[in-house]
Amino acid sequence: MDYVVNLVNMFEDKDSPFLKKIFRLPGDVIIRRAAANERHAILGVIAEHFHPNWVDEISPAFDKVPVTCFIATQNGKLLGFACIDGLRKGFFGAMGVIPTARKTGVGRGILIECMRGLYEMGYPYGIIGGVAPDATGFYKKVLEGYVSEIPNSDPGIYRYGVEEVNVDVYKDLYKAFRNDK
Repeated sequence: MDYVVNLVNMFEDKDSPFLKKIFRLPGDVIIRRAAANERHAILGVIAEHFHPNWVDEISPAFDKVPVTCFIATQNGKLLGFACIDGLRKGFFGAMGVIPTARKTGVGRGILIECMRGLYEMGYPYGIIGGVAPDATGFYKKVLEGYVSEIPNSDPGIYRYGVEEVNVDVYKDLYKAFRNDK
Protein backbone atom coordinates (compact mmCIF):
# COMPACT_ATOMS: atom_id res chain seq x y z
CA MET A 1 0.00 0.00 0.00
CA ASP A 2 1.26 3.47 -0.85
CA TYR A 3 0.66 6.57 1.26
CA VAL A 4 0.47 10.24 0.35
CA VAL A 5 1.79 12.93 2.69
CA ASN A 6 0.38 16.46 2.44
CA LEU A 7 3.65 18.40 2.65
CA VAL A 8 2.06 21.81 2.13
CA ASN A 9 -0.14 21.43 5.18
CA MET A 10 2.63 19.70 7.14
CA PHE A 11 5.07 22.57 6.73
CA GLU A 12 2.83 25.60 6.12
CA ASP A 13 -0.03 25.27 8.63
CA LYS A 14 0.70 27.77 11.40
CA ASP A 15 -0.29 25.17 14.01
CA SER A 16 1.75 22.33 12.51
CA PRO A 17 4.13 20.70 14.99
CA PHE A 18 6.52 20.13 12.08
CA LEU A 19 7.41 23.80 11.62
CA LYS A 20 10.10 23.25 14.23
CA LYS A 21 12.37 20.28 14.66
CA ILE A 22 10.37 18.51 17.33
CA PHE A 23 12.18 15.21 17.61
CA ARG A 24 14.74 14.42 20.25
CA LEU A 25 17.69 12.23 19.47
CA PRO A 26 19.88 10.24 21.81
CA GLY A 27 23.33 11.62 22.66
CA ASP A 28 25.41 12.74 19.74
CA VAL A 29 23.23 11.36 16.94
CA ILE A 30 23.32 13.50 13.81
CA ILE A 31 20.80 13.41 10.96
CA ARG A 32 22.10 14.85 7.71
CA ARG A 33 22.30 14.43 3.98
CA ALA A 34 24.80 11.78 2.99
CA ALA A 35 27.83 12.85 1.01
CA ALA A 36 28.57 11.36 -2.41
CA ASN A 37 31.86 9.91 -1.17
CA GLU A 38 29.94 7.84 1.43
CA ARG A 39 28.03 5.96 -1.26
CA HIS A 40 29.84 2.60 -1.09
CA ALA A 41 30.01 2.49 2.70
CA ILE A 42 26.29 3.22 3.03
CA LEU A 43 25.28 0.83 0.26
CA GLY A 44 27.49 -1.83 1.88
CA VAL A 45 25.65 -1.47 5.19
CA ILE A 46 22.31 -1.66 3.36
CA ALA A 47 23.41 -4.78 1.44
CA GLU A 48 24.68 -6.46 4.59
CA HIS A 49 21.94 -5.58 7.08
CA PHE A 50 18.77 -4.76 5.12
CA HIS A 51 16.91 -5.91 2.02
CA PRO A 52 19.32 -6.38 -0.91
CA ASN A 53 16.90 -4.75 -3.38
CA TRP A 54 17.20 -1.54 -1.38
CA VAL A 55 20.73 -1.09 -2.75
CA ASP A 56 19.23 -0.46 -6.19
CA GLU A 57 16.51 1.73 -4.71
CA ILE A 58 18.94 3.94 -2.77
CA SER A 59 21.73 4.15 -5.39
CA PRO A 60 20.08 6.83 -7.57
CA ALA A 61 19.95 9.19 -4.58
CA PHE A 62 23.75 9.44 -4.74
CA ASP A 63 23.67 10.59 -8.37
CA LYS A 64 21.77 13.75 -7.51
CA VAL A 65 23.11 17.14 -6.43
CA PRO A 66 22.50 17.52 -3.62
CA VAL A 67 22.47 13.85 -2.64
CA THR A 68 18.92 12.84 -1.66
CA CYS A 69 19.90 10.14 0.84
CA PHE A 70 19.61 11.15 4.49
CA ILE A 71 21.48 9.31 7.21
CA ALA A 72 21.66 9.15 10.99
CA THR A 73 25.10 8.62 12.46
CA GLN A 74 26.60 8.39 15.91
CA ASN A 75 30.37 8.62 16.32
CA GLY A 76 30.81 7.81 12.62
CA LYS A 77 28.60 4.70 12.71
CA LEU A 78 25.55 4.50 10.45
CA LEU A 79 22.35 4.09 12.49
CA GLY A 80 19.77 4.61 9.77
CA PHE A 81 19.09 5.88 6.27
CA ALA A 82 16.33 6.88 3.89
CA CYS A 83 16.17 8.53 0.52
CA ILE A 84 13.84 10.78 -1.40
CA ASP A 85 13.43 11.19 -5.13
CA GLY A 86 15.43 8.00 -5.65
CA LEU A 87 13.36 5.32 -7.32
CA ARG A 88 10.72 7.79 -8.55
CA LYS A 89 10.23 11.54 -8.35
CA GLY A 90 8.48 12.60 -5.16
CA PHE A 91 8.89 9.19 -3.54
CA PHE A 92 10.27 8.45 -0.09
CA GLY A 93 12.11 5.22 0.65
CA ALA A 94 13.54 2.85 1.27
CA MET A 95 14.23 3.50 4.93
CA GLY A 96 16.08 1.43 7.47
CA VAL A 97 17.24 1.79 11.07
CA ILE A 98 19.61 -0.71 12.67
CA PRO A 99 17.87 -2.75 15.41
CA THR A 100 19.79 -1.19 18.32
CA ALA A 101 18.72 2.33 17.23
CA ARG A 102 15.01 1.56 16.80
CA LYS A 103 12.51 3.24 19.13
CA THR A 104 15.03 6.00 19.95
CA GLY A 105 13.68 8.71 17.63
CA VAL A 106 16.19 8.02 14.85
CA GLY A 107 13.58 6.73 12.38
CA ARG A 108 11.21 9.57 13.22
CA GLY A 109 13.99 12.12 12.68
CA ILE A 110 15.06 10.69 9.34
CA LEU A 111 11.44 10.52 8.13
CA ILE A 112 10.71 14.14 9.05
CA GLU A 113 13.96 15.39 7.48
CA CYS A 114 13.12 13.49 4.29
CA MET A 115 9.61 14.98 4.18
CA ARG A 116 11.15 18.43 4.73
CA GLY A 117 13.59 17.68 1.88
CA LEU A 118 10.72 16.83 -0.49
CA TYR A 119 8.90 20.01 0.54
CA GLU A 120 12.01 22.13 -0.01
CA MET A 121 12.38 20.57 -3.49
CA GLY A 122 8.94 21.97 -4.32
CA TYR A 123 6.75 18.90 -3.97
CA PRO A 124 3.29 19.64 -2.52
CA TYR A 125 2.84 15.94 -1.72
CA GLY A 126 5.22 13.11 -0.94
CA ILE A 127 4.61 9.44 -1.69
CA ILE A 128 5.67 6.67 0.65
CA GLY A 129 5.71 3.65 -1.60
CA GLY A 130 5.14 0.03 -0.72
CA VAL A 131 4.56 0.45 3.01
CA ALA A 132 4.84 -2.90 4.75
CA PRO A 133 1.87 -3.80 6.95
CA ASP A 134 4.02 -3.76 10.10
CA ALA A 135 5.20 -0.19 9.30
CA THR A 136 1.83 1.49 8.77
CA GLY A 137 1.48 2.35 12.46
CA PHE A 138 4.88 4.08 12.46
CA TYR A 139 4.01 6.36 9.54
CA LYS A 140 0.55 7.17 10.87
CA LYS A 141 1.93 7.98 14.32
CA VAL A 142 4.85 10.13 13.17
CA LEU A 143 3.02 11.97 10.40
CA GLU A 144 -0.20 12.33 12.39
CA GLY A 145 -3.02 13.78 10.27
CA TYR A 146 -0.82 14.54 7.27
CA VAL A 147 -0.69 11.03 5.79
CA SER A 148 -3.39 9.05 3.96
CA GLU A 149 -3.57 5.68 2.24
CA ILE A 150 -3.76 5.77 -1.56
CA PRO A 151 -6.59 3.42 -2.60
CA ASN A 152 -5.76 0.65 -5.09
CA SER A 153 -2.01 1.38 -4.83
CA ASP A 154 -0.85 -2.15 -4.09
CA PRO A 155 1.48 -3.32 -5.67
CA GLY A 156 2.03 0.12 -7.23
CA ILE A 157 5.47 0.77 -8.68
CA TYR A 158 6.82 -2.42 -7.14
CA ARG A 159 4.79 -4.74 -9.37
CA TYR A 160 7.78 -5.38 -11.64
CA GLY A 161 11.31 -6.29 -10.78
CA VAL A 162 13.93 -8.96 -10.85
CA GLU A 163 13.85 -11.15 -7.77
CA GLU A 164 17.55 -11.87 -7.35
CA VAL A 165 20.04 -9.09 -6.73
CA ASN A 166 23.77 -9.74 -6.46
CA VAL A 167 24.98 -7.34 -3.78
CA ASP A 168 28.30 -9.04 -3.05
CA VAL A 169 30.17 -6.19 -4.70
CA TYR A 170 28.69 -3.72 -2.20
CA LYS A 171 29.37 -6.03 0.72
CA ASP A 172 33.02 -6.32 -0.36
CA LEU A 173 33.33 -2.54 -0.79
CA TYR A 174 31.82 -1.98 2.64
CA LYS A 175 34.20 -4.47 4.28
CA ALA A 176 37.15 -2.83 2.53
CA PHE A 177 35.95 0.60 3.67
CA ARG A 178 35.64 -0.58 7.29
CA ASN A 179 39.17 -2.00 7.19
CA ASP A 180 40.55 1.30 5.87
CA LYS A 181 39.35 3.21 8.96
